[in-house]
Amino acid sequence: MKKKAIIEELYKNGIFGQTVAYVHTIEFQKRGLPHMHILIFLKDGDKILLPDDIDTAIWARWPNPNTEPKLFETVKRCMVHSCCDWCLEDGKCKKHFSNPTHVLITKVTPSTAAPMMAAPTT
Repeated sequence: MKKKAIIEELYKNGIFGQTVAYVHTIEFQKRGLPHMHILIFLKDGDKILLPDDIDTAIWARWPNPNTEPKLFETVKRCMVHSCCDWCLEDGKCKKHFSNPTHVLITKVTPSTAAPMMAAPTT
């Protein structure tokens, strides 16, 4: 149901511009939770090329706990890696996560494909 709605928004309604093609896959996390990866191809005039334009569509920030408390708590509870006994080795995360509450990816520049890191504002 959500997959159809997302594809309709991207492909039929063109929320990022005119989509000429797309491909997607559904993966399941270790705990059995499904998620979708989707790659969309936009018409030449609609391609998102500049980092500031990318930031209008893709971002990783904490929701505001004052204006969106329910969303903030849901993200904190469900979307943040917390180290436990099985992922710690010599006191460090085997998955190579730093403290996710301190550093988030804020943008990826197309020229280098390197993520730029920043501390969250909340």
